Amino acid sequence: MRPRCLLALLLLFLAAASCGPPRAALTVANGPDLDTLDPQLARSSAAQRASRALFAGLTRLDPQDLGLLPDLALSWTAEDMARLWRFQLRPDLRWSDGQALTAQDVVASWQRLQDPATAAPYASWVAEARFAAPSPTEVHIRFPEPQPLFPLLCSHPALAPVPPALRDSPQGTLPKPLPSSGPFYLLERRLRDRLRLLRNPHYWRSEEVPSKSLDLLTIDSDITAMNLFLTDGVAFTPKTPDLALPRLVEQQDARLHQSAELGTVFLRFQQRDAPFDDFDLRRALVWGTDREALATLVGHGRPAATGFVPTSMPAWTGPSWPSSELEQARAALERVRQRNQGALPRIELLYPSTAGNRLMVEALAALWKKDLGLEVRLMNVEARTFYPAQSALEYQVSLSSWVADYPHALSFLDIFRSHDANNRSGFADARYDELLALAASTLDEQERQQALQQAEEILRDQAALLPLLEQRRQELVSPRLGGWQDNALGIIDWAALEWREAP
Repeated sequence: MRPRCLLALLLLFLAAASCGPPRAALTVANGPDLDTLDPQLARSSAAQRASRALFAGLTRLDPQDLGLLPDLALSWTAEDMARLWRFQLRPDLRWSDGQALTAQDVVASWQRLQDPATAAPYASWVAEARFAAPSPTEVHIRFPEPQPLFPLLCSHPALAPVPPALRDSPQGTLPKPLPSSGPFYLLERRLRDRLRLLRNPHYWRSEEVPSKSLDLLTIDSDITAMNLFLTDGVAFTPKTPDLALPRLVEQQDARLHQSAELGTVFLRFQQRDAPFDDFDLRRALVWGTDREALATLVGHGRPAATGFVPTSMPAWTGPSWPSSELEQARAALERVRQRNQGALPRIELLYPSTAGNRLMVEALAALWKKDLGLEVRLMNVEARTFYPAQSALEYQVSLSSWVADYPHALSFLDIFRSHDANNRSGFADARYDELLALAASTLDEQERQQALQQAEEILRDQAALLPLLEQRRQELVSPRLGGWQDNALGIIDWAALEWREAP
């Protein structure tokens, strides 16, 4: 090749390389592409991780022990048996664009969350509340019934103040720029690639934030994320590939962080339409699924679930659910067969398209075929399609998982309350709703726990869902990542993380 041609090719290569963004001070794998950057609409773990980097709440959870800490609010007090909460904001709070962040922003944000037009999954948290901002730094919220856990809820991104530009934008659109209140603000979003965030100079803890920039990479494949991690391309990845776990465990690799998670993998049944409006069909799957066998096949360290609320939940003792009761399950299926002219319905199982999910549903289908004689059609879609379809009840059975929004059993059981946006199954039961209302309003923790235990018994007895596995955190964390704390909710204090130079 002629020298002149070689030089031209070299210049072309350098120009192409320069098109990519320079490396951020800290880069992490964040999982699949985000369903939204609106904190009030975020459902997926990836979207909520991004929301916590961008938007601060009135309170926050300590990543070390999940204790409640002040964030935008300096303090809070309860009156009238926890029906009225008063929050005192920090003075001189500002959005990342320098505009004042006031109590009226909090009130307007909670009113937006409350508005049915927002279609927010956590609207029920403030559904019947009334708000006031007596001063720029004081927020009042009054509920018709006691709400003793409300400051805990305020640590969730759904209750974080939303900037005026986002509140005023048409539904489903994001303003450019997007002001934020957390440790970082959004510089750029590259679809299917990354979020580039920069340190927010107006965050009240900005002087503590060591990283000037942060990249949250969009990576669908756990294997791709691990390969990047192994070459120091990312400092953290939230999910270790199942196939790599045995070797990492055998080698006692200190980079693998494994711990109990306040989460459950389960199946939702769409109960408004056939075939899963049939109690016997639901009960057959709940009673006839060998969860221990499933855990052995695809658990990779995740134990079989004994109920919906995980056993790792603090101060929780829940009812046991049946498993591998094949005689009862087959009897229920026979009743279904008799009502359907001697035939069993063919089941469609919807799941988000990842390698781990595929192995899970294939194992389930094989167990149901062997033990119950059921035929299953597996239907995979991207996460961005899966959640809207599930919310619209456009499925028969769907693979689901839930990680607590805050460390309490109510955070699990609340998602099957009638008409809750996170229900996504059509399940409705008046007694169940009464028990949840009692649990949310009582000031007696023992009474709250008893009500919640009775509520889970209703879910079990009506075969409202099928618990499969208890979640475990199986993250890869670089020893060069400073400020990291393991915890059962995956809470990350983005204001504390930094990439340290290799020794």
